[in-house]
Amino acid sequence: MKIVCMLLMLTVFAVGCSNNKDDSRLAERSEVEAKAQIKAEEDRTAAIVADLKQQSMFYEALYGEFEGTLIVSGQHFKLRANFVPQIPIYISDERTLTVSEAEDYLINQSFNIHLTSWDPSNALSASGCQVEGVKPDLLKGEIYVSSESCSNLFLMAINDETLNSIVNLRERFSAALDGVSEDLAAQILSGDDYIVEEIVGEMRPTTNAAIHPFRLVRVR
Repeated sequence: MKIVCMLLMLTVFAVGCSNNKDDSRLAERSEVEAKAQIKAEEDRTAAIVADLKQQSMFYEALYGEFEGTLIVSGQHFKLRANFVPQIPIYISDERTLTVSEAEDYLINQSFNIHLTSWDPSNALSASGCQVEGVKPDLLKGEIYVSSESCSNLFLMAINDETLNSIVNLRERFSAALDGVSEDLAAQILSGDDYIVEEIVGEMRPTTNAAIHPFRLVRVR
């Protein structure tokens, strides 16, 4: 009888130990999985914030007012373009953003662009339009402005003094598209303290096949 009791006690003890070990392994596994999930979330947030900072640097570099010459049928007109961010530009290391906050910035940030053209001999002849929600190509350094509120399509590329030797504005725009604007965009995204000083581009009416080149320089 004593032997039977002892065997029962040993069995209960063994089962109890086994259950304790299983519970311990389960707790350890849960802890490891929780830490892995937290690490993955932190890495995702860090990647999104890094993208956000690059976006912010590009918007900071382009934000402002540009003015220059638009050539239409051999005549020189004035053209002004104002680039205003849709929401305040985010560049801050003061606190860590949540994933949803960073994603909101990335998704919702865009430019409101106000375009005005006029005959330099008559400032009252001005006409223009405002387009909201314009998202520039951050990798290529190009901006496309197309909207029902504008009767023309505007193709733009950021530029610098590299192309100063090219006087023809259509050739200048083509050269910018061939690599200069992309190189400048990469320079901005890498963290260089760079401000866009020149934009080249073309205005294309929706009512005819004409192409009108322009060059804008920063005025503020």
